[in-house]
Amino acid sequence: MERVTGKNLRRMLREHVAQTAVIISDESKLYRPLEDGYAGFEAVNHSAGEYACGAAHSNTTKSHFAIIKRSVYGTHHHWSKRHLQRYLAERDFVWNTRTLSDGRRTMLVVRDAAGKRILFQESKKCA
Repeated sequence: MERVTGKNLRRMLREHVAQTAVIISDESKLYRPLEDGYAGFEAVNHSAGEYACGAAHSNTTKSHFAIIKRSVYGTHHHWSKRHLQRYLAERDFVWNTRTLSDGRRTMLVVRDAAGKRILFQESKKCA
């Protein structure tokens, strides 16, 4: 999103987040309308010095976002809008497999790549 507003945030979440999800956020008013329509909604109140309340905590989200930012600074240096989903999917994979060894993570990548090809353009046939 070029600019995050309550309206476009709600539209994107409705489009990309299952209604069975529990939304966890901070006290931002942008998220309040999300209390209905999902399996649950929990929030922490940072302005009151709260960073965890039951299942709601912000450190996991901040850690995940830090991994994404480090990818921009260290590995990719620039992300295009065209391939944004690919960058984020790769970072999600790293986050979701963070407790695995590098060898185990590599085996998952090899297994999941079987039969897949990523083409950015059609190959040209030889004359």
